[in-house]
Amino acid sequence: MNIPSMSNLRRIDLNLFTVFEAIYQERNLTYAANRIGMSQPAASNALKRLRALFDDELFVRQGNTMQPTPRARELASSFNPALDLIRDGLAARAVFDPTQPRAFNIAGIEHLEHFVLASLLNAIGPNSGRIRLNAVGGFVDEFKDELKSGEIDLAIDHVSLADEEFEVSQIGQDTLISLVRQGHPYAGKTLNLDETLALDHVCLKARDHRGFVAERFLRANGRADAIMVRVTHFYAMLSVIENSNLVGTMPRLIAERFLAHYPVARLKTAIPERAFRVLLIWHRSQTHDPGNVWLREHLIRAYASATRHKSFTA
Repeated sequence: MNIPSMSNLRRIDLNLFTVFEAIYQERNLTYAANRIGMSQPAASNALKRLRALFDDELFVRQGNTMQPTPRARELASSFNPALDLIRDGLAARAVFDPTQPRAFNIAGIEHLEHFVLASLLNAIGPNSGRIRLNAVGGFVDEFKDELKSGEIDLAIDHVSLADEEFEVSQIGQDTLISLVRQGHPYAGKTLNLDETLALDHVCLKARDHRGFVAERFLRANGRADAIMVRVTHFYAMLSVIENSNLVGTMPRLIAERFLAHYPVARLKTAIPERAFRVLLIWHRSQTHDPGNVWLREHLIRAYASATRHKSFTA
């Protein structure tokens, strides 16, 4: 097997290894080329040179994908950490200047986006007037490709990605609270299981067939028919709650805002109010990018500010 020696390193184009990494992660030559800003013919030529260099096919076509050979998997275990070290070294010298123009794209669940972005602007401060923030609504698993390519810088979600290419940092936690309109017969009360199941509910449309927490609870207790309305965001849920006798269950962060500004009231149902995590998620290639580091630090401050509130009473 042909293995480049130390004496031959001067003749090797190190850019080939970034092509190798991109193909290995994307499993598609076109996607890999787009990711690193290279034309497909150029990426194809680079792969040809890699094959000649290591005397191995490295990637073989299977349907619409390029699957790595055993030799490619062996090389990846060395190449990818080495490239990360190079990126770390370059990033260590770089300093992010927030006064220079830059746009950050942040994907997130609607209620987190609503509260965190306003606090993020305050955390950034007036001296960062050239920073632009673009919010993209949705769940993190919808944006894996965009996170990989750098099109999206960060995602905020309650669920992580089961993929070693992504980094995760917990920035807080939240719990669930149930609300009804003011004047509802059960406003301010604590309900047992039978009373909870006897009520009709408005639920958030979930990311999969299992449903949001409240929907799973109702289904598990034989009351799927109690779900009278499904909505795509919490402000729509608020409107339904205000104008009906339906119960809505939502994260405490947004429920407290609704309680402070809208004619709704809390009630304690038998639906579990267990805690769940609030996570920042990004692709590992962005871990040491000065701009991404700066953004993560400010998002952590922004979330802390958004959740710094007084407890309410039912």
